[in-house]
Amino acid sequence: RHRSLPDPPTVQRHFLGAVVLNQVKTTFGDVPMVEIIDGQQRLTTLQLLLAAIRDETADVSDEFLQAQLVKLTQNDGPLKDPDQRFKVWPTSGMQDDIRNVVEAGSSAEVEVRYGRPRYKFKWGRWDPQRPGVVDAYLFFAKRVREFLDDNPDELPLDLLNLSGKDRVAFLVEGLVAGFQVVTITLDPEDDAQVIFETLNARGEPLSPSDLVRNFVFLTATREHANVEALYTAHWRSFEEEPSGGRPFWKQVERQGRLKRSRMDLFLFHYVIFRAPSEFKVERLYEAFRKWWESETRSIERELAELQRYSVIYRTLLDPVGDTPFDLFAHRLRVLDLTSVYPLVLWAAGILDTDGDEFKGIIKDLESYFVRRAACGYGTKSYTRFFVDALRRMRARGEVPSRGAIRDLLTSSQAESAVWPSDDEFAQHLTYDPLYMSFKPRRTLMLLEALNKAAHPIYSAETITSPLSVEHVLPQSARVAEWPPESLGEEEESATRARRERLTHSLGNLTLLTQPHNSYVSNASYADKRPEITRSLLALNVYFQNVLEWNEVAIERRGQELAKLALTIWPGPSVPLAK
Repeated sequence: RHRSLPDPPTVQRHFLGAVVLNQVKTTFGDVPMVEIIDGQQRLTTLQLLLAAIRDETADVSDEFLQAQLVKLTQNDGPLKDPDQRFKVWPTSGMQDDIRNVVEAGSSAEVEVRYGRPRYKFKWGRWDPQRPGVVDAYLFFAKRVREFLDDNPDELPLDLLNLSGKDRVAFLVEGLVAGFQVVTITLDPEDDAQVIFETLNARGEPLSPSDLVRNFVFLTATREHANVEALYTAHWRSFEEEPSGGRPFWKQVERQGRLKRSRMDLFLFHYVIFRAPSEFKVERLYEAFRKWWESETRSIERELAELQRYSVIYRTLLDPVGDTPFDLFAHRLRVLDLTSVYPLVLWAAGILDTDGDEFKGIIKDLESYFVRRAACGYGTKSYTRFFVDALRRMRARGEVPSRGAIRDLLTSSQAESAVWPSDDEFAQHLTYDPLYMSFKPRRTLMLLEALNKAAHPIYSAETITSPLSVEHVLPQSARVAEWPPESLGEEEESATRARRERLTHSLGNLTLLTQPHNSYVSNASYADKRPEITRSLLALNVYFQNVLEWNEVAIERRGQELAKLALTIWPGPSVPLAK
């Protein structure tokens, strides 16, 4: 201890936790190295703190303390690899920022290199748009300067009497004595990944994709691969690719009962496709590792494949175009059907997604799903059905083909797998209360598809406002408000039931832009018809020559729309082109 320093106050030491290290074999000329299996963030943060103390105390520290601080932040040369001078060096990402911050020599130089922070509102707060390591270093530097300044509001009186050199000594001693870290160094026979998973399972759990990433790059390190190059080429986009101000693959999606990051969902369906096997998303990491270790793999080739399939999966998650694949992906999302994703990945990874074979496959799949949904068939067996089919086809060495997929979809007449016929599909579309049974969002999707098919010249670009479903006869209409000639001789209760069904049937539904919908919502047909026919939508051209709206008119229009639906979603009776 420095003799002029006051006795430090009795404080409880702060325990930073355990870090797990794995000794790395090095060649002649390399500095001794260890892998940080767990504790990367803590050790990086400590390194930034030490660098800030070193830089901010350079003018007032004595020669001995400054030499010790330099020794704590960089290795002595000469070095075979210049990057080996850093005490803590990330294997992926942040390397340029670590190099810039640790070598800058002062906080002023760091601010020159990165400029003043620009703030952007995201996730409910204003965040500086600078790398986290830069802001962490500058935060520590500011606090060190405040400690060195004579500020009676910030420092105890006994420290105000200390010189600058003594304050530096007091700060360094407090750092050394005030923090505790437990170091676990693994033996060669220890499984570093198992220990990593176990430690993290007892704190804030890592996502399955985090565990997968750690496993892959730990494997790459052990194989002496160029980890930085692999990360930059094949994984960085998963961590950083922006979308709406946030990394695309880190955003959370809901698929059925699942609510996971997009990266978790992609890996989940990717492993099902590659294995192929059925498992729960909670077991993703175990399933990935089992698949990975089932054979010898090239890390670079597998990461390149993973990235290639991520482009396909991104279309399934975020269809933004107007290609058949984009429309198919959009309709799957509306139907909330993801069980078929592994099969689609298989087909799209081999076939040209703009080619006729792939377009035929997704046309049949879409018909199968839309028809079953409209006819009220369940989706419970889909996952097993498509995983089993994928396993059989791949085991036989088949390549994706429309004929093979169609054989799969027509292989069973059981309720859990049947592909509804034209007659069954048309009957449900015409007479079912579709708006209630199919739900509004699916009904909107169905009507948009019918509008597109009714007259392709009416493109989405001509509509500037979101579309909504409109009941031509209002939902609130009472029996007495129906045209009297349509009453017939049936009992009033039966009439109510039939008209309630017809009110929500396809024949009574159309599309309007939101302003039109709000304006005409509860108007009579006589008042509503001019507004409907003024619409740019192809579906509404129909009403130009329909002067009365009654049960017969609703059923007639329902039958015509059902015929159009059969051309959009052709069934198994339509032969394949030779």
